[in-house]
Amino acid sequence: MNTPLTFRPATDSDCRLVWTWANDPALLAHTFRTHEPIPWETHQKWYKTTLLGTTRHLYIAEHDGAPAGYVRFEDNHLGEPEISVYLAPPCRGRHLSAPLINDGTRHHLLLHPDPRPMTAWVRIENAPSLAAFRSAGWLSSPPPAPYLTLPAYRFVFPA
Repeated sequence: MNTPLTFRPATDSDCRLVWTWANDPALLAHTFRTHEPIPWETHQKWYKTTLLGTTRHLYIAEHDGAPAGYVRFEDNHLGEPEISVYLAPPCRGRHLSAPLINDGTRHHLLLHPDPRPMTAWVRIENAPSLAAFRSAGWLSSPPPAPYLTLPAYRFVFPA
């Protein structure tokens, strides 16, 4: 039987792990802002701001006691609360995507209630993430729309 994911706030000790995940070629291929690896110094500055938790919230998902990925929440450039997710390679193909997305969202909303719809933007060629959000039951916009100049689907949490 699959054990559930648990979520905890990211800590200083997760900085290098999150940096490694952020530079995963599979993730970089589908980002909206850069396809280049993130320099360590740049990541450290971003991470320090993230841990302050005032505008961005980052949680480490764990499965069987080991880090399995992350969920991050912050308002995007449109002023929408937006989720970003990452599932570590050893956890892929184990039916953890939907729990990562939905349980991570519920965990965040328990700690930081927000009446606005939670959104996710997924590039049209990112088949794994499109399938993950659809499997999780998120509702998507029928036609793709530009997001940071790239065609993407907008998903909304079905709360």
